[in-house]
Amino acid sequence: MFFESRKSPETDPMIVWLNGGPGFSSMAGMVLENGPCRIDTERGGTNLNPYSWTAEANGLWIDQPAGTGFSTGPLIRSTEEAGELLSLFLHGFFGKYPQYNRRVFLAGESYSGKFIPEAVMRVKADEKEGAEPTIDIVGIIIGNGFFNSDRVWRSYPRMAYRSGTAPRRVSAPQYDRMVKAAEDCVAETPSCLSGHMSCQALYDRCSKKLINPISDGKWSIYDLRHECGPYPDCLDDGPVRKYFNDPAVQEVVGAHMEWRSSNESVTAAFHIRELFTSSAEQQLSSLLVKGISVLLYAGDQDFLCNWLSVLDTAQALEWPGKAAFTKAVESSLRVKVYSFGTSATTRPLPVAVVINASHMVPQDAPEAALSLVNDFIYRTTAYHSDPPTAVGLKMLIV
Repeated sequence: MFFESRKSPETDPMIVWLNGGPGFSSMAGMVLENGPCRIDTERGGTNLNPYSWTAEANGLWIDQPAGTGFSTGPLIRSTEEAGELLSLFLHGFFGKYPQYNRRVFLAGESYSGKFIPEAVMRVKADEKEGAEPTIDIVGIIIGNGFFNSDRVWRSYPRMAYRSGTAPRRVSAPQYDRMVKAAEDCVAETPSCLSGHMSCQALYDRCSKKLINPISDGKWSIYDLRHECGPYPDCLDDGPVRKYFNDPAVQEVVGAHMEWRSSNESVTAAFHIRELFTSSAEQQLSSLLVKGISVLLYAGDQDFLCNWLSVLDTAQALEWPGKAAFTKAVESSLRVKVYSFGTSATTRPLPVAVVINASHMVPQDAPEAALSLVNDFIYRTTAYHSDPPTAVGLKMLIV
């Protein structure tokens, strides 16, 4: 779904938003997080969102892969297939609407940590093979991203017991068991990737030992401050589901079908092996080397794709500014700057820990998220022709 910028649509940049999953609808992200309207959970309908990301940018929310939200088509099994189809869609969209092919940013959250780097790499590869038009992608934005299972497994004990930002939700003995389990999961990942072990069995075992201590305690894996409540996956999508299944809304949208915030069939179709690959980190490194700016942000209360794993990923990326970036982050952590609302420069790899925010940062901290995104977009616009370098402190806390 497309909305023009509220400021200057003829000259403003373009944000393309993807929710994660796989199988979570970007329509939910649009009306709960960063779209021009927010669901009114009490009276029904929607209200104007003063912190929409369309405040100073054109916006496009895409339901993908096929079968997600209002999208249709055969189910796919891999991030690579998703990237191919997204590249095909984007070339078609900007071919038909060339006026919006200007300073394009791909943005998303959660599993989009895998979707987005793959999609940008596929767009560039397709254009080398003659795909048109050339899409003016200058940056990517990923919130609470899932990039590398090894770093995520290892982050869970720390996030549950000693994150420094969220409540402690496990005991010391549980923490010790989780540390050992995380190392076992990391050690067994190569066997899964080589086919010598069932990736599903490994995932089930690792989830039981590393995620269940939180969910069994009734805490939300998306926000450690709160209990999960009666809702599946700790998320109440009732108002959003009611809105998008309203016949009047569907008539305007032009989609007549049952809408769900997530499609388990889409999730199940993805091969579980996808979770264990580390290609997203390699792709992020490649994008930085190519001059594509990258913003990584994370709410400090999320457990599932927590800020510790995001920061670990950022420090692992191989690019010309790695040494200076790592030094700056270590310096900020040494004085625990993350606990005070301090900010720093943002180019070309800002990492932001958003205080008092969950897995869905634009929902919990909409003003901070909009400020962060606008700052990144307009700094990137000014600088994107420069080669990537390490400039100043790279950890931004909003």
